[in-house]
Amino acid sequence: MVKISEVISKIGNKIPIITGPTGIGKTSFSIKLARKIKGEIISIDSRQIYKNFIIGTAQPSNYEQTQAKHYLINYLEHSKIISAGNYIQLVKEKIVKIKKSGKVPIIVGGSMLYVNSLCFGIINKADSNPTNRKKYFDYIKSGNKDFLFNKLKLIDPKYAKKVSYNDHKKLVRALEIFDLTGKSPTEVFHEQTKIDKNNRDKFFIIEIITDRKKLRKDIHKRTVKMIENGWVDEVKTLISAGINKNSHPMQSLGYRHIISYLNKEIKFDELLEQISTKTWQYAKKQLTWLKKMDINLQISLDDIN
Repeated sequence: MVKISEVISKIGNKIPIITGPTGIGKTSFSIKLARKIKGEIISIDSRQIYKNFIIGTAQPSNYEQTQAKHYLINYLEHSKIISAGNYIQLVKEKIVKIKKSGKVPIIVGGSMLYVNSLCFGIINKADSNPTNRKKYFDYIKSGNKDFLFNKLKLIDPKYAKKVSYNDHKKLVRALEIFDLTGKSPTEVFHEQTKIDKNNRDKFFIIEIITDRKKLRKDIHKRTVKMIENGWVDEVKTLISAGINKNSHPMQSLGYRHIISYLNKEIKFDELLEQISTKTWQYAKKQLTWLKKMDINLQISLDDIN
């Protein structure tokens, strides 16, 4: 058994980041930690930030939010799309606010790109260009993906080797960086690493771990519970409120499956199975990310006293 006091001692005066795959218990542990160190929680989750998408994104319950103050939960309108750069800026602003109040900021979430960007830096001068981004995705839709890959190989052959043929987002982002900076992604990333070399030491990353078989079962149980708690009705309410089915948060895991169920395209048993399976697949991607991350401490919630 590991006492939470030992974990707190390891954290020291750094900012704790609680991360791990979906459904593993990050929220419950972060609240327990917050109550011990007079902490306030900043969510770093690309979907929990959206207003009224509560059950399906597993936002902390009202009771949990009375146990510890939360930021960037139920915060953004559904019509907005937030870039990684803008999200990280919001997180930094909340860190400053919490520290000024004499409390300890605790970062919690499973959006690994955001966690990585917070710790290792974001490309400040190459945030996003919606026009170019749309242009490149239109190229891909029209069957000109090979042209874009060849373009990237000419611009940055080293980085091109790191981009999977089916990773459209990474491909478009690489070309977007070149358009915005006039430099190859490899060069820009190298420059940013030098700028942010001391940033990582500000944070103490804690990964919540568990047995994979247990996580798979827990994800299924959580899916069932979320449906029982009214997820289908939540989607009905969102649609009735005029929220577009193609809006960014409606593309979140599970929402499009519930829309298919409401349209009688799949049965209830299929709905449960599809959401559970997709969530598990997402968790496996998160675990792959975590293997590459610089983790300070791994803990199992079964071992915390």
